[in-house]
Amino acid sequence: LFATFLSYWYQISLDCPGYLAWKGGRESWDKAQVPFEGYGRMLEVLVKVLKTAPHMHWRFQLMVIDAVTVMIRDDVQTPMTVWECILDGMVSDNSHVREACVPALGSALELIQDRQRSKEDRYGDEPLVRFPDKTFERWNGPAPAPCLNTSAFDARKRVVTPEYTAAVRQVVTRYFEDAVYLAKLTDVMSVVQLGRARHMNGSHAQMFKGLLKAFGPSIIAPFQPKLEAMLTDPQAQARESSDVYIGQQCFAAELVAGLVRGSKYWNAEDQASMQVTVSKVVKHMLSIAEMETVGIWATCVRFCLFDRHPRHTRWLTELIMDNAIPAKAELGTTSVLVCKKLLLLKTVVKELGWRGGPLQRQLAHDIEPFLDHPYAQMRTCV
Repeated sequence: LFATFLSYWYQISLDCPGYLAWKGGRESWDKAQVPFEGYGRMLEVLVKVLKTAPHMHWRFQLMVIDAVTVMIRDDVQTPMTVWECILDGMVSDNSHVREACVPALGSALELIQDRQRSKEDRYGDEPLVRFPDKTFERWNGPAPAPCLNTSAFDARKRVVTPEYTAAVRQVVTRYFEDAVYLAKLTDVMSVVQLGRARHMNGSHAQMFKGLLKAFGPSIIAPFQPKLEAMLTDPQAQARESSDVYIGQQCFAAELVAGLVRGSKYWNAEDQASMQVTVSKVVKHMLSIAEMETVGIWATCVRFCLFDRHPRHTRWLTELIMDNAIPAKAELGTTSVLVCKKLLLLKTVVKELGWRGGPLQRQLAHDIEPFLDHPYAQMRTCV
């Protein structure tokens, strides 16, 4: 209720005259021509409550975080103290507060983007406007000239100055370069016993995407050792407990999904490096004969392919396709692997829809020999 009340601030224009005339009554409204300038200060005071009352009940902390999340605006610079509050909350001892701060960071990162780069398509350094990701109704023509949220981006251009962006980068980098903070953040995002869900969380992937989109590949470098450690332990599924293994897979899936989506705006060299990293993780995942995490990685693939032009994700669909179907139907462990890969291919086919015609024809040809497989699980997946 508190957040709903405060969200009213998000719906009104701060440029409307009269906010300084509240104390003078209605007769003074026409005389006030200065827009309201205390919005940032109001956010600072709101997050200050969390620091001045460290023993506040977690429900009230959650109430403040939710309020801050809905009150962040396009036309007002988010104070640095709000960024610090959100980053601190991501490693809170309470899982409810952490799960509220992750989408809050994603929202704050989105609001410092001053242009809709999804309307641009680049080959090298030459920008093109054909085949944008989210304009399938104009498949063979140019994208619509006006952007649906042009006013929001215009507002951001006025307040998101280079100095403000540099200050935000400095704050976020300071946190992610702190080894203690990074270790705790990695733990709470990869350990089920610490309160994370047993499935891939889209808000986590969206947060990684926002970080990579705003700050580039360097911001994600501290998480690389976590992925490399997972790749060097092929027996983790058999040796570790189910909760530990699933938590690691969830974290890897969320990081991979954020990499694929956020790297769209990188240069060709950085994109090639990302593809190598993601390919290693995907191949490792496809080599493990287990069905516990197939739903996690299916969600990851769906996040990567959603509303994207097939050309941009061709390398990923080809990677999954080439490693999915064996040359001949066999029994044993191979059957479990094929079932896992077929379920991932189901997600690929569903997301591509009518745009994946050639892939669907090839897939129908490849899975035909498995229609009379002796295992019911295999026949069901086919």
